[in-house]
Amino acid sequence: MIVVRVTVALLVVLGLMWTIARVARRPMARRGGGALTVLARQRLGRSASVTVLPIGDQALVLGVTDWRELRGQLMRSRGQPA
Repeated sequence: MIVVRVTVALLVVLGLMWTIARVARRPMARRGGGALTVLARQRLGRSASVTVLPIGDQALVLGVTDWRELRGQLMRSRGQPA
């Protein structure tokens, strides 16, 4: 009887792990989150980069560091400071 209980418990745990893995692999857009459009991305080093995102008729320039800090400066689409 103990063998059956252990086998069922193991199958339940493996089934939960499989379900969680499938949910984690889905793209964010399917989970209801909006996708961002990235106009450009340039790595500046091992853990820093600059990313440009469109915001209406302007572009948002974001500096991304290894601490996940985001610092942005709005710029016109023509590349001139706002």
